[in-house]
Amino acid sequence: MGLTRSSGPSRAWSALAPLCLAATLVSACHLAPAKVWNLEQLHTEDGSPKHRGRVQGDLTYLLTQTFRRTNFGGPEFQAEQTKEKRIKDPLGTCLENVVELERCESDERVAGLQAAAFAWLAVDCTYLLSRERCVLALGELAPKLELEKAIVPAAGDAPTSAAVKALFDELVTAVRALAESPSLGTPALVAACERIRALPLDRAGTLRLLRAANAMLSADEGGDERAALRALRLELARRATTLALVAARADSQGRVRAAALEASVRAFPAQRAELLRWALEDPMEGVLEPEEISLRALALLERYGLPPTPEGVAPAEFARAWEERLVTLLRLQISGPHSTAACRALAKITGEPTTLRPEIWLARWRAQNSAPKAAADAPQ
Repeated sequence: MGLTRSSGPSRAWSALAPLCLAATLVSACHLAPAKVWNLEQLHTEDGSPKHRGRVQGDLTYLLTQTFRRTNFGGPEFQAEQTKEKRIKDPLGTCLENVVELERCESDERVAGLQAAAFAWLAVDCTYLLSRERCVLALGELAPKLELEKAIVPAAGDAPTSAAVKALFDELVTAVRALAESPSLGTPALVAACERIRALPLDRAGTLRLLRAANAMLSADEGGDERAALRALRLELARRATTLALVAARADSQGRVRAAALEASVRAFPAQRAELLRWALEDPMEGVLEPEEISLRALALLERYGLPPTPEGVAPAEFARAWEERLVTLLRLQISGPHSTAACRALAKITGEPTTLRPEIWLARWRAQNSAPKAAADAPQ
């Protein structure tokens, strides 16, 4: 027998259809929008926690979005969805949603949502663990965004908030015109996107416009007529990631700065030497737990070895400078963990057998540097 078509859906099936659709979406699609929604419900704009909001589970979020678009459930259901409820643990719930957002399978759309959320909370969230996790997540996201392809805007002051609002309004107008007439709206959208990409936006302005681009593409990624908007979203995601990682290196907590170091080494491989020197030599005045930063730098040296040798510098000279830097740390006797980490890093960069005894590394360094001096002092 072939498939047959029923005479009409029952009332029960009509009521269950949206539920089945949402359940299918939960299992088939990544849920980045739900996580971003929750993070926005958990924070005020300045990143401080809220104790009332509309935090939703994955299925509830998808059902709510489906019902809102279809007006399913009637006015009473719609009204219920606008009620805020008490949030018992906003900080813990924030960290949970950050981790889940990080785990979402990342395509261009999801990457835009991740960049906007992580670049916001990596700097503005008041919870140390969430800032740290967001910074590390930006480090994971950076290679996917290909930050080296970012457009470098002309030097100058960042646009004011009023100027950013004008850009936002221009973008909205262009997208509306596109919906009415693609042939007429596309040039206006391209022009608006080009103006935004050319400006030296700060993190706040970048985030505002990135959220706008995310929202405008949330229902329809579009075809060729929306290519400029998709390119703008990618560019703004790159800039937001870069600006947030730079800002996180000025965090008051050493743990967050250490995460920023690790993420920045991954995001900006050409800056690895500069970043590691900063972590090992900057006094980090006023930073809580500054040892976290130098320990992370030593761990990165042990993991990856020496940074690439800069142009115009002899490899042997470059390697010797790093060895001297680590030997100096051993002499300072900062702490047992630092001595152990420095010994491991020295073994990695020199290729010598691993030993955790600082005196052996110090004796080896003295022997190496006494030989040239003895040769210079020898009678000619």
